[in-house]
Amino acid sequence: MSSNIAQLAVGATAIVPLVLLVLAGAVVLLLRRIVADDQDGHHHIAPELEVAYKAPPGKDSGLTVFYASQKGHGRRFAERLVASANAQGVSAAAVDLTGFDTDRLVEFQRTVFIVATYAGGSDVPGTEPFFNELTDMSRDFRVEKTLLASMSYAIFGCGNSEYPPKDFNAATRRLDRALRLLGARRLVPRREGDDADNALSEQFDEWAPSLWRALGRGADGSDGSSSREAPKRTAAQAPPLSQDL
Repeated sequence: MSSNIAQLAVGATAIVPLVLLVLAGAVVLLLRRIVADDQDGHHHIAPELEVAYKAPPGKDSGLTVFYASQKGHGRRFAERLVASANAQGVSAAAVDLTGFDTDRLVEFQRTVFIVATYAGGSDVPGTEPFFNELTDMSRDFRVEKTLLASMSYAIFGCGNSEYPPKDFNAATRRLDRALRLLGARRLVPRREGDDADNALSEQFDEWAPSLWRALGRGADGSDGSSSREAPKRTAAQAPPLSQDL
């Protein structure tokens, strides 16, 4: 009996090192795979997002006016631009950024963004996913910084200077920076509209002609054949255009 027990003990002693060796080998293989994935930089990003980031530029040749509207100003301004473009035979459409898929930006070439800033310098409720993802993409070293190289854009901000300076048109500035970092080309200097004196509509009307001219149209969106030169304004008459990032 004691002889059998001794034999079992010897057998178990011989098996333990083999089991440990197999386990050690499995751990080494697992660690190698993790390190390889980390070096490739693929394990931090969902496969569907990775494919979207590498999508080729779109073929759209019309004008797309995106808007993020808090009080309705942005939506109305977008509709006015679209109406002017369509009246001159230019294909144009207004698109609400609420729920818009950020990955689809690569499909558009000529764009306008009319963006309001919410309380505390935040994005308009419902548009946070779009702006957050766009900002993340612009900061991610794995995302090509020529992703939006085929896009040209203009930005008109709807803000209010009664709020702290750091919050005034903050969403507009963040958007401008993200687009530039991803390779998009600015058509005209960013305009930070100020609704403090209820003159936002007038400021938009002052800004729109510069957009049309940048697009090769007349000041009213026409082909320029019968347009007249816009009256010159002094620096005191027209608010400055923001050009910084």
